[in-house]
Amino acid sequence: MGNDALRLPPAGQETGSWWVNDAGTAALETDGRRFRADVAAGTSRPGDVIIVKSDVALIEGRSYALSFSATADRSTTIRVRVQDSQPPAYLPSYDREVSVDQGTCLHLYRFVARRTSAHSELTFQVGGRPQDFQLRVGDTSLVETPA
Repeated sequence: MGNDALRLPPAGQETGSWWVNDAGTAALETDGRRFRADVAAGTSRPGDVIIVKSDVALIEGRSYALSFSATADRSTTIRVRVQDSQPPAYLPSYDREVSVDQGTCLHLYRFVARRTSAHSELTFQVGGRPQDFQLRVGDTSLVETPA
C-alpha cells in the first residue's frame, strides 16, 4: 500500500484536520485523527451538514482504498464522498451512502480517482436526518493501491 493521501496531522494537532460546514447544526470535536460529531436534526439534505477533511491528494486514474471505523448512538445513514473541492461540479471519485449504528464497524472501499488534485476532499455528509445523533469516526486512511 502507498502513502496516506489524507495527510492527517499527528494526534493532538487540529490544524489541517477535520472541519464542519455548519457549526450551528453539528458540534465537532477532533483530536486531529478522529472526530465526534453531535448532529442536530432539521436539515433537509445530507449535503446540508458536511464534515470535511480538505487537501486530499489524488491522481487521476490511480486506485485508492478508503477505510474508516464508524459508530453512531442510533441507527442512521451517512453519505461518504471523495470529491474534487472545486465548484461547480465537486466531481466525485467515490460516493456512497453507508449505514452506521451502535456497533463499531470498519468500512473499506476501493475506487479510482477521476481527477488529479492536491485539494480534493473526503466528506461525511450527515444532514437531512429526522433525529439528532452522534457520529464517531476514526482509523481513517486513504491510500493508493496497486491497480
